[in-house]
Amino acid sequence: MADPVLAGKRQVPVSTAAGVVEAVRAGVVGFGVLAWENSVAGLVGATLDLLATPPERGASVWIERSVEIPVAFSLWGRGGASFEEISVVASHSHALAQCEGWLRGALPGAALLATHSTVAARGTAAADATGRTAAIGAPGVVVADGLEVLADGVADEAAASTRFVVLSQGAPAGGEDGERTLLACFQPVNRPGSLLPILEPFALAGVDLLHIESRPTRRKLGDYYFLLEVAAGPARLGGVLAALAEARMRVRVLGALPGRLVAA
Repeated sequence: MADPVLAGKRQVPVSTAAGVVEAVRAGVVGFGVLAWENSVAGLVGATLDLLATPPERGASVWIERSVEIPVAFSLWGRGGASFEEISVVASHSHALAQCEGWLRGALPGAALLATHSTVAARGTAAADATGRTAAIGAPGVVVADGLEVLADGVADEAAASTRFVVLSQGAPAGGEDGERTLLACFQPVNRPGSLLPILEPFALAGVDLLHIESRPTRRKLGDYYFLLEVAAGPARLGGVLAALAEARMRVRVLGALPGRLVAA
């Protein structure tokens, strides 16, 4: 990964997003990297929901920057397996979505199995001694799991990319020109017009709203919280956060990003 801080550091594979967050929170690793948004499948909801939930114990985890990486996928399976023998294809839900067209054409009868990650998908395929389970994952990754590439270039969009976020225990300080802040905002009651008191403080402060998206709170059907990405660092948002608190909104600052993505 072409990141000036992470380059050369020892990489520790973790099979779930929750495991990555917990490893950073516990200080087992200095940084964690999670998929945040894909140009084809959109936001990775599991990552957002994890970071929007305050920890029950341990340190908080913050987003401190992001990196955009071109995405390519290969189909992995046991050596010698034919397409006719494959009955299950496992991968992360976003990877499956990005290869949906290819899978429909090449493996129309295969069941799709969503896993926590592409790493976990490879483990699922490797554990199937019959060779009837394949996995979609990154090309060129050599792992001692007995799997071989059955097909390369299986993504539907050759120019697809994924935005990853880098996590650490350090709270975002803010203050840089062009910085952006990510926030999760929970409203006390869902009623008509309840989005207005969330948006109004940003408008009054002259802070540009770059992105807003609703996510289910999981408490009940039709109950949502909001992800906001705004064109200001945390240092500029003191008055906005105070106004939101006065309106009884519960806000969690997820992190701060530089104005420009780090390109891989």
